[in-house]
Amino acid sequence: ARFAEKRSARSLRLVLAPALGAAVAVAVAVPTWNHFHPEATGPTQKSAPATQNNAEARASMNDTVLMNQIDSNVSEEVPDALEPLAQLSEQAAAAKTTVLEKKDASQE
Repeated sequence: ARFAEKRSARSLRLVLAPALGAAVAVAVAVPTWNHFHPEATGPTQKSAPATQNNAEARASMNDTVLMNQIDSNVSEEVPDALEPLAQLSEQAAAAKTTVLEKKDASQE
Protein backbone atom coordinates (compact mmCIF):
# COMPACT_ATOMS: atom_id res chain seq x y z
CA ALA A 1 0.00 0.00 0.00
CA ARG A 2 2.87 2.32 0.83
CA PHE A 3 4.55 1.64 -2.45
CA ALA A 4 1.34 2.53 -4.30
CA GLU A 5 1.10 5.86 -2.42
CA LYS A 6 4.70 6.77 -3.30
CA ARG A 7 4.11 5.79 -6.89
CA SER A 8 0.96 7.94 -7.19
CA ALA A 9 2.73 10.90 -5.55
CA ARG A 10 5.66 10.48 -7.95
CA SER A 11 3.38 10.31 -10.99
CA LEU A 12 1.50 13.37 -9.74
CA ARG A 13 4.80 15.26 -9.47
CA LEU A 14 5.74 14.14 -12.96
CA VAL A 15 2.55 15.70 -14.28
CA LEU A 16 2.55 18.86 -12.14
CA ALA A 17 6.20 19.81 -12.63
CA PRO A 18 5.97 20.39 -16.41
CA ALA A 19 2.59 22.07 -16.00
CA LEU A 20 4.01 24.46 -13.40
CA GLY A 21 7.04 25.12 -15.61
CA ALA A 22 4.79 25.93 -18.55
CA ALA A 23 2.65 28.26 -16.43
CA VAL A 24 5.75 30.15 -15.23
CA ALA A 25 7.07 30.39 -18.79
CA VAL A 26 3.77 31.86 -20.01
CA ALA A 27 3.62 34.23 -17.02
CA VAL A 28 7.04 35.60 -18.01
CA ALA A 29 6.67 35.47 -21.79
CA VAL A 30 3.33 37.30 -22.15
CA PRO A 31 4.28 40.52 -20.31
CA THR A 32 7.66 40.51 -22.04
CA TRP A 33 6.02 40.16 -25.45
CA ASN A 34 3.52 42.92 -24.64
CA HIS A 35 6.32 45.21 -23.53
CA PHE A 36 8.30 44.83 -26.74
CA HIS A 37 5.28 44.68 -29.09
CA PRO A 38 2.65 47.12 -27.72
CA GLU A 39 0.90 47.49 -31.10
CA ALA A 40 -0.07 43.80 -31.01
CA THR A 41 -1.78 43.95 -27.61
CA GLY A 42 -4.75 46.24 -28.05
CA PRO A 43 -6.61 48.82 -30.10
CA THR A 44 -4.49 51.51 -31.62
CA GLN A 45 -4.88 55.21 -30.98
CA LYS A 46 -5.54 55.84 -34.68
CA SER A 47 -9.24 55.12 -34.23
CA ALA A 48 -9.91 58.47 -32.53
CA PRO A 49 -7.37 61.08 -33.67
CA ALA A 50 -9.69 64.04 -33.02
CA THR A 51 -10.31 62.95 -29.45
CA GLN A 52 -6.63 62.39 -28.91
CA ASN A 53 -5.78 65.82 -30.33
CA ASN A 54 -8.38 67.45 -28.07
CA ALA A 55 -7.00 65.66 -25.05
CA GLU A 56 -3.45 66.65 -25.97
CA ALA A 57 -4.51 70.26 -26.47
CA ARG A 58 -6.25 70.31 -23.07
CA ALA A 59 -3.24 68.73 -21.40
CA SER A 60 -0.93 71.20 -23.09
CA MET A 61 -3.09 74.12 -21.97
CA ASN A 62 -3.22 72.78 -18.41
CA ASP A 63 0.56 72.36 -18.47
CA THR A 64 1.00 75.91 -19.71
CA VAL A 65 -1.27 77.33 -17.00
CA LEU A 66 0.50 75.29 -14.35
CA MET A 67 3.94 76.36 -15.56
CA ASN A 68 2.84 80.03 -15.54
CA GLN A 69 1.63 79.66 -11.94
CA ILE A 70 4.87 78.02 -10.91
CA ASP A 71 6.89 80.69 -12.70
CA SER A 72 5.03 83.51 -10.96
CA ASN A 73 5.42 81.83 -7.57
CA VAL A 74 9.12 81.14 -8.08
CA SER A 75 9.86 84.59 -9.42
CA GLU A 76 8.28 86.33 -6.42
CA GLU A 77 10.76 88.57 -4.68
CA VAL A 78 9.79 87.11 -1.30
CA PRO A 79 7.67 83.99 -0.79
CA ASP A 80 4.40 84.52 1.10
CA ALA A 81 5.61 82.55 4.10
CA LEU A 82 8.65 84.81 4.52
CA GLU A 83 6.83 88.12 3.96
CA PRO A 84 6.78 89.10 7.69
CA LEU A 85 10.51 88.47 7.92
CA ALA A 86 11.13 90.58 4.81
CA GLN A 87 9.09 93.44 6.24
CA LEU A 88 11.02 93.24 9.50
CA SER A 89 14.28 93.26 7.57
CA GLU A 90 13.16 96.29 5.54
CA GLN A 91 12.22 98.14 8.73
CA ALA A 92 15.60 97.33 10.27
CA ALA A 93 17.41 98.52 7.14
CA ALA A 94 15.40 101.75 7.08
CA ALA A 95 16.15 102.39 10.76
CA LYS A 96 19.86 101.76 10.19
CA THR A 97 19.89 104.13 7.23
CA THR A 98 18.18 106.80 9.31
CA VAL A 99 20.73 106.40 12.12
CA LEU A 100 23.64 106.61 9.65
CA GLU A 101 22.16 109.72 8.00
CA LYS A 102 21.80 111.42 11.38
CA LYS A 103 25.35 110.43 12.27
CA ASP A 104 26.68 111.84 8.97
CA ALA A 105 24.69 115.05 9.45
CA SER A 106 26.06 115.57 12.97
CA GLN A 107 29.65 115.06 11.79
CA GLU A 108 29.40 117.79 9.16
